[in-house]
Amino acid sequence: MEKINFNLDDIKNCSVNESSFKKGAAYYRENHVGKFSSERVYNQETVGFYLKYTTRVRGTGTSSYETSVSIDNEGDIADFACNCVAFKENRGACKHIAAAMMKIYYSYDLKTVPSRNVVFKENQNQSPVRNYPLEDLIKVYENKIKESVKIEQKEGTVSLTPIINITGKDEIGIEFTIGDKRQYVVKDAYELASCIKHSTLISYGKKLEFNHELSGFEKESIPLALFLRDEAETYTQVVAKTASAYSAYTTSGRAFKIFPYSFDSFFDLFENNTVECHGYKYEFKEITFVNKDPEAVFYISEDPLTGQYNLTTNLYISFITNSKDFTYVIVEDKLYRCSREFAAEVLPAVNKIMMQPLKTIVLDKDHMGKFCSAVLPQISKHANVKTDIESTEKLNIMPLTASIYLDCNSQGFIYAGVVFNYGDVDVNPFRKSPKDNTIVRNLLEETKILVAIENAGFDKTTAKYTMTDEDKIYEFITSGVNNLTALCEVNISDDFKKINIRYPKSMSMGVKLVSNLIELDIEKLEFDPSELKDILSSYKKRKKYFRFKDGSFLNLENEYFSTVEKLVEDLNITNHELETGHIEIPKYRSLYLDSLLKNNSWVTAEKTQNFKEMIHSINESDDADFELPDNLKPIMRKYQLTGFKWLKSLSRYSLGGILADDMGLGKTLQVISLLLSEKEHAKKPSIVICPTSLVYNWKSETEKFSPEISTLIIAGNAEQRLELIKNISNYDLVFTSYDLIKRDIESYADVEFNYCILDEAQYIKNSTTQNAKAVKLLKSDVRFALTGTPIENSLADLWSIFDFIMPGFLLSYKKFKDKYEVSIVKDMDQDVLNRLHRQIQPFILRRLKKDVLKELPDKIETLVYTHMESTQRKLYEAELIKLNLQFKNEIEENGFERSQIKILSMLTRLRQLCCDPSLYYENYRGGSAKLDLCMEIIKNSMENGHKILIFSQFTTMLSIIENHLRVNFIDYYMLTGATKSMDRLEMANKFNHDKTPVFLISLKAGGTGLNLTGADVVIHFDPWWNISAQNQATDRTHRIGQNNKVQVFKLIAKDTIEEKIEKLQQNKNDLADSVIKKGEILINSLSKEEIDSLFQV
Repeated sequence: MEKINFNLDDIKNCSVNESSFKKGAAYYRENHVGKFSSERVYNQETVGFYLKYTTRVRGTGTSSYETSVSIDNEGDIADFACNCVAFKENRGACKHIAAAMMKIYYSYDLKTVPSRNVVFKENQNQSPVRNYPLEDLIKVYENKIKESVKIEQKEGTVSLTPIINITGKDEIGIEFTIGDKRQYVVKDAYELASCIKHSTLISYGKKLEFNHELSGFEKESIPLALFLRDEAETYTQVVAKTASAYSAYTTSGRAFKIFPYSFDSFFDLFENNTVECHGYKYEFKEITFVNKDPEAVFYISEDPLTGQYNLTTNLYISFITNSKDFTYVIVEDKLYRCSREFAAEVLPAVNKIMMQPLKTIVLDKDHMGKFCSAVLPQISKHANVKTDIESTEKLNIMPLTASIYLDCNSQGFIYAGVVFNYGDVDVNPFRKSPKDNTIVRNLLEETKILVAIENAGFDKTTAKYTMTDEDKIYEFITSGVNNLTALCEVNISDDFKKINIRYPKSMSMGVKLVSNLIELDIEKLEFDPSELKDILSSYKKRKKYFRFKDGSFLNLENEYFSTVEKLVEDLNITNHELETGHIEIPKYRSLYLDSLLKNNSWVTAEKTQNFKEMIHSINESDDADFELPDNLKPIMRKYQLTGFKWLKSLSRYSLGGILADDMGLGKTLQVISLLLSEKEHAKKPSIVICPTSLVYNWKSETEKFSPEISTLIIAGNAEQRLELIKNISNYDLVFTSYDLIKRDIESYADVEFNYCILDEAQYIKNSTTQNAKAVKLLKSDVRFALTGTPIENSLADLWSIFDFIMPGFLLSYKKFKDKYEVSIVKDMDQDVLNRLHRQIQPFILRRLKKDVLKELPDKIETLVYTHMESTQRKLYEAELIKLNLQFKNEIEENGFERSQIKILSMLTRLRQLCCDPSLYYENYRGGSAKLDLCMEIIKNSMENGHKILIFSQFTTMLSIIENHLRVNFIDYYMLTGATKSMDRLEMANKFNHDKTPVFLISLKAGGTGLNLTGADVVIHFDPWWNISAQNQATDRTHRIGQNNKVQVFKLIAKDTIEEKIEKLQQNKNDLADSVIKKGEILINSLSKEEIDSLFQV
């Protein structure tokens, strides 16, 4: 063995992957590698020779594979090959090649390489690894360059001559001769292909020793050499992959077999050329490749003895095969490439004739008509059909006249009958007659008509075509009939004529405002009220039509029924009212009614002047001339003046609404301006119900902006409150809390208010709570609700608030849920959503800070992640595993709905561990990553002159932070649920004006109502389910009066439940935004799947 210059790392680098390398090592150690044979092979890349070692390597079981490894003059691996599937499908050495390389490596004379450690160890240090894949890639492209230059510059003299060998009716191959001055027969075409691929030096005789470089072939032979090389490679890969299924396939033989997938390339090689040919039943010595259809002739002649007709052809096909795109046939001494049309329409007839012993098909009289109808028209497109004159005259050829007959039965089903007429003969496709075969029929046109009938929606029965589906009948009446009349004559019965399409007419109505009602007088509708109910039912199902009892159809694809549906459904009009034509609806429906009638071409409405004035006053409230109290003119901003006028316009007509401005935009001031403007004319007091923490804030704000309004706070014990309630009539404005109103509601039974105003109206979002029930019992002329988040959890929140403002406006909750909530939330019905928005829009005023306060400083929100370390992380992960199991057991035992409280407790436990494990484990003495981060932010903020608000839902966590502030001598305030209402306002005012840098606040206790613009840094220590609650808390400082940018930090423990909560907040659909066009959404209404994801380890 000559020298080698590769090592184990080189073998490993050549391998497909490490697995192939290790398996190859195992094969070598288990003696799977057979004996080597070697040969010198010419290397066209180095223009020299290399040694090619060939052996068989045993795989699993009894299979073995031919494997070769080539070593160049420098001892490097030059090439390798294997006939296994893995080698064909991957780039690199398979396990068999790796085993063979190792045998070569270990067989080398080790004494000549003293520096090499040849003991096989997988982890031994080897010399620098060569990049065989890159070297191989470079060589491939270098070889292409060399090959193209050599072909261009060198005039080769060796010719490669093909000989076509037909081995069967559908098999063909190529044999070869090769030579310079003398031609030699190639005994193995596949070996020749391998020689061309590897530029192998072979001696064919005394006068020809050839290395098979492409540049050595004469130019005319190069395309054939390339074809053989490339097709043989493809064929070898196919055989390797399918050897088990097609064991008869071989990769040797004198003739190179042409498979169907190669036939197109094979034909292109010899197109328009004549080549030597021999083989199976081939009588000629040469064959010409012709790229066109053969000239086909069919003969129809009458046998004088029998009177029968005979069909024959001039074509005799000795060979036929199909490629992907073409069919190839040999006729006489030509190989034709046939078009698809010729192959599809002519060859079936030729083949059928060729299969007959006498090469003739008899056309008997009974089938002559069908033959001339079905076969003759198609073969005539691509072949000549010759008949004698007498035969033609005997054929009964008449033009086609088709008729369709449409009818209808008492059930409204429709039927179609068809008759094809040829002179005196009528053909019914449902009834066969002996005469049908005696005439020449136009089957193509007949089929077109029958297919058109079926495409129109008819079903074929035993006697006729039937259509019973109403949708199909409607489509057929509107467009299908016209499609049929374009093909042939269509006849309709009197019953069918009754199936017509009706279209609605426009309606007229009178609209007037009478006291607290809107009266509508509608001219008699063209539809019976009971029938209208069914019509609207069809319309809501998005049907295109409604079918009357008489069989006629009503077209529903127009705005008429959209208008009628909204009038009936949204205004709750009864059948009786429709029948009488006189309808009375509440005044709060007036704006929605006007929006339906505006620019509606289907309804003509006569509106009274007072109705028009009311609509204009509310819709264009910004243009109203309501006078703002003088002392408030210099104070109120433009958008607040708009709010004042909106409140005045609604209250003028005893209508209520929701002032849903963003937090911090001064909703309180806008309400105070309304109350002050009506002080002189008000005969009744007004009342404000708000959270306990805001009662004194309301009183303070009222005294600040309108000291002339006398105010009273209902507070104290039960007896004190009762005495105060008795004296309400002596004051202009009364304040009380949600907590007290539900206790004292019976004491308000005889009190009537001018205005009843709810601040933070989300407190009544649950209509079943005592809060909601109590405030709805108060008597007042007008009701308003103030909230920055009218929808926190679901549309039920919105319904409950409107049920307070204008009872009945959004129906009962059951009807509201069925009509709106399910359709919007579950079915995502955009039309229903738009209709709801259209109804509530006039009664909700919503402005965002970013839209109206261009001068308000930016609010920069940052998610700050921290990683729990050591003890805290271990505690969290252990608890998570335990709770995951508990959660699954709880759901399995009690079900999801009955486990809500326990699930919330489990989730809270995980959130506590994220904040500080001592919130759950009393004896915990380790650290808290979030607490450390929080203290770092506090110190950095203080160093830069900032004041900080810190929110947490866990008051115990605030106490822990409090201890750290004390240790670091940092002054602070702390507000929790235990802080008295009067102290809250005082504490907030002090913080805004003194130098205390930190304010610790419980999220629930201090998240609303406070003005803390003295701070410009907000830290949310732990994320809460309700993102709007967090936003409200942030807006304690990001509001009017803030002069600095507000930096908001949300602290999140990485890879914990907190991060999952944050993602849920981001992924939840913004329901409020789609209904009122602005707002936030609560994240506490989670599905079972979402909660399950929180417990995933």
